[in-house]
Amino acid sequence: MKSRYLIFFIIIIFSFTTKASSVDSLLRVVNVEKKDINTVNALIKITKHLRSNYPDSAAIYANQAFRLSKKIGFSEGSNSAVYELSVIEYYKGNYDKSLEYIVLSKELLKKEKGLKRKLASTLLMEGTVYKKMGNFSKAIEIYNECLQVGKELKDHHFWILASNNKANIYRRQGNHDVAIQMLEAALELSQKHNLKKDEIMVLGNIGLVYKSQGEYEMALIYLKRVLLYRRENNNKRNIAINLNNIGNIYSEQEKYNEALKAHQEALKIRENIGDKSGEASSFLNIGRIYLRAFKDYDNALKFTNRSLKISEEIQSDNNIASALLAIAEINKEQRNYEEAIVNAKSVLKILKNVDRLELREDAYDILSKSYEAIGGYREAISYFREHQAVRDSLFSQNNRDAISNLMQKHQTEQYEDRLNRQLDKAKANRSFYLGVISFLIVLGFLSFYSIRQKQVANSKLQQLNDEVNARNDELLMTQNSLKVANQDLNSFTRIASHDLKEPLRMMSSFSQLLKRRNKNLDKSSQEYIIYITDAAQRMSRMLDDMLSYATHSIHIENMEYLDVNKILETVKQNLGLRIEENNATINVSNKLPQIKGQASLIEQVFQNLIANGIKFQHPDVTPEIIVTGESTAQESIFRITDNGIGIAPENQDKVFQLFKRFNQEYEGSGIGLTTCKKIVGLHNGTIELESEKGKGTTFILRFLK
Repeated sequence: MKSRYLIFFIIIIFSFTTKASSVDSLLRVVNVEKKDINTVNALIKITKHLRSNYPDSAAIYANQAFRLSKKIGFSEGSNSAVYELSVIEYYKGNYDKSLEYIVLSKELLKKEKGLKRKLASTLLMEGTVYKKMGNFSKAIEIYNECLQVGKELKDHHFWILASNNKANIYRRQGNHDVAIQMLEAALELSQKHNLKKDEIMVLGNIGLVYKSQGEYEMALIYLKRVLLYRRENNNKRNIAINLNNIGNIYSEQEKYNEALKAHQEALKIRENIGDKSGEASSFLNIGRIYLRAFKDYDNALKFTNRSLKISEEIQSDNNIASALLAIAEINKEQRNYEEAIVNAKSVLKILKNVDRLELREDAYDILSKSYEAIGGYREAISYFREHQAVRDSLFSQNNRDAISNLMQKHQTEQYEDRLNRQLDKAKANRSFYLGVISFLIVLGFLSFYSIRQKQVANSKLQQLNDEVNARNDELLMTQNSLKVANQDLNSFTRIASHDLKEPLRMMSSFSQLLKRRNKNLDKSSQEYIIYITDAAQRMSRMLDDMLSYATHSIHIENMEYLDVNKILETVKQNLGLRIEENNATINVSNKLPQIKGQASLIEQVFQNLIANGIKFQHPDVTPEIIVTGESTAQESIFRITDNGIGIAPENQDKVFQLFKRFNQEYEGSGIGLTTCKKIVGLHNGTIELESEKGKGTTFILRFLK
């Protein structure tokens, strides 16, 4: 009797947020004394209503449905109950437990025929769990199996779901073109067959692809449209997910107040529905905003620790690693380097069982910088090497995917064109052409094999050379690693620039041709053509700048001890006209420490920093630049201080990034400071800054002795 009253009480509460007629009918069935198939089905329906917002309550009904199904021999009910339990555990963040229920569900399905629809649902759930765990290759394998089952069933819903989830993985891997193609196909199918829920789901993921590409305004348009639909249907879990995505976009746009508001609303919803994994994510996002936007370390640490506590409760390695990494970042920012090192090492220990290269990359970066700050240079170099290796792995993986898709598309177009031309020829010449094609294929294979063997031999030779160099000079090994990474970047940028500029030229040319041939177009159409032309030209200029930076190779050829005072005399001569035009004052200490390096490159660094100090000035202020230096047992330190416009705190971590410009009224391409950082790094040094907006900037150069 007590269990019946408990059921009655929960359903009455639930009826306030669900359609009254549906709840009433389920209540009548559950209260029937006779325990039969209808009772099981009613319990399953109640579970589905509750699982999203109240997973713990839903588990009670799912277990009751499973026990009753076993008792009356209702195999389909047993499978449905087990499937619902797997979904509930997924919502609670217990992914291993969810997989256990999925294995049990698949075993039950093997014993029954005609349950392919149930199998498709189970496969979708399995793929989603693997995706959440970061095992993308396994998730894609499961989704492909689900697509095949959906095709056999001729069920558009399952096909759309599997395609949507695969596209989500490709988006996370940076393969945006493939993701968009899959989502557009799924959107077209959902609209054609009036599958509204599927359409909304796909629209949300299209918004996330735009977010990944940096098109934040377009992403917000899609996500806010989806959020409106979710609010109308009161799906609390999906409302929270949408708010989380919107908050992340606002953070990327540096609209931190809007971001904080969205994450706080998402957190409140997740606390109400008992979504522990979601709570951990929301606390972590709020902590990051307090750290990065407001430099409020106390609140940042408070919210991040709450995220860590919940993650440990639900035993989510992904969430634990993310929270610990955020705590390490907070400690590093506060100069608590020892604690940051402990946190980052804990992250690496957890990540031994989790495939999250981006987290491992950040952990190595924190370890390298923290050890450097406390004078542990050997450890700093070791972890810097690990950081470079992980970054190269991520870079190579993304490049391989992108280039592979471009090559596959190009090869497909070539093959179709060749086939069409062959079909137009006389049948009498078919054997001859087939022989020629076969010969070319064999020749191409042999050429490819020969080139590949040469590449393998060259790779092995390069590896041996690197090992010899490492034994002689540990620092030289670090420089070689950087050189390889830059060569990879140069190679990819040349490919991207060459392949992308051609369609841009066609876009610009044909849009202008369209404008000339259609002079009677309405004003809106003419504006659209102008937008196309301007966008193509802007993209072309960006590609030119990217190619210029990537192909601007920097090599250290003649390392020698340099008199920095003489180098600065040369810099002042080079900038003589600019100094005179701006009435600038350059004050240099008489005895600056010597450093070992290449004179032309070090000259380029000082010249760029002093030129920036002259350029980025208030209109009514005379530029004044002061260069000082000091020498310690381990390093030589230089400070270049100006009285210019300064740099806002939120932009100080970004000024060394490629193409980052924060003052559009000043000319420039945004690659000067990136080049300085590159040159200083090649000299086994670091560059950092101290600045206050409106009061000037000090750049600090450190070179190891």
